[in-house]
Amino acid sequence: NRIQGHSDSGLTPRGLRQADKLARHLQNIPFSKLYCSDLGRANKTALTIAKLIKKRLVKHIGLREIMLGEWEGLSTQEVDERYDQGYQQWIKSPSRMLIPKAEKVSNFHKRVRACLKEIMQNTSTGPILVVTHGGVIASLLAEWLKADFDTVLLNLRVDNTSVTIVEKNSSRVKIHTLNDVRHLDASDMNHKNIFTNR
Repeated sequence: NRIQGHSDSGLTPRGLRQADKLARHLQNIPFSKLYCSDLGRANKTALTIAKLIKKRLVKHIGLREIMLGEWEGLSTQEVDERYDQGYQQWIKSPSRMLIPKAEKVSNFHKRVRACLKEIMQNTSTGPILVVTHGGVIASLLAEWLKADFDTVLLNLRVDNTSVTIVEKNSSRVKIHTLNDVRHLDASDMNHKNIFTNR
């Protein structure tokens, strides 16, 4: 329950287990390219996949999570204690929260979208695998759905190692799956209420 942002954290034993299950879940998909954030937690996940599918991994700084300045490394309780209930304010309206030394949300969106554009321009055919962070996924979903970023970030769940499948061409984006965690079991998850549609 600590703020990560650009903090270069590795994976916990649960995270390593999730990465291994994700790699096995994806191993038969013929990816043309594999990209990831250069931050440790995303990079380690991507390396686990790359090793199994035998693809070269391309790290891209543009896929990093939003940088959260002075909050990074603090627990949510510490943020509330030190920054006048800052976390409680953040969970109501992240984009309006001014965090000391943090990346501006507008700059974050520009960075993420420019990165995706570059990735798309550098890939001619076949599916692309991108291993990144929840905030990055929320930023892209907000653009594709023409939705408010705060609403997407606070109300759409993006679990660790979840799979979101997006079909993108020159005219439109179709979201096929969001937060697919079927490769995980209950011991890998950190929430209690799971609703499934059959």
